Amino acid sequence: IYTGLRIGEIGGLQWKDVNFKDKYIQVNQALYTEYKNGTKKMGFTTLKTPNSYRKVPFMGKVEDVLNIQKEQIDTLKATLGERYRSKNEYEDLVFVTTMGSPMIRHNAEKVVNKVVNSINYEEAINAKNEGREPIYFERVYPHALRHTFA
Repeated sequence: IYTGLRIGEIGGLQWKDVNFKDKYIQVNQALYTEYKNGTKKMGFTTLKTPNSYRKVPFMGKVEDVLNIQKEQIDTLKATLGERYRSKNEYEDLVFVTTMGSPMIRHNAEKVVNKVVNSINYEEAINAKNEGREPIYFERVYPHALRHTFA
């Protein structure tokens, strides 16, 4: 929300790309996922365009969110130990699932829509209490957050 990064860029973001001293994120790669013959293939890939390689300054709450994320990742790694799923080239990822797997579009979409469902639930209650029809949010896809940022 605060960076305008594509979901693949978020998935491919590593802690070495986060510069807390000079307060920016260096966007260097994206994480891709594809399924071939029922098998999931994942890896890092180049970015969409030459201009996609960029430094994104910390804006809004980015630094606070990243600091909280770092604490959560460190705790997750300590708690899961060998069960932490992001290994080798994925060990340094900023965003992972609750089991430490790389964060892919599908995972991000579930998280975003969990928030939407929560908002819609609250809206249903408020609308009923106020005697009006509820106004619901539609499903949100992670890429929409990039457009919101712009």
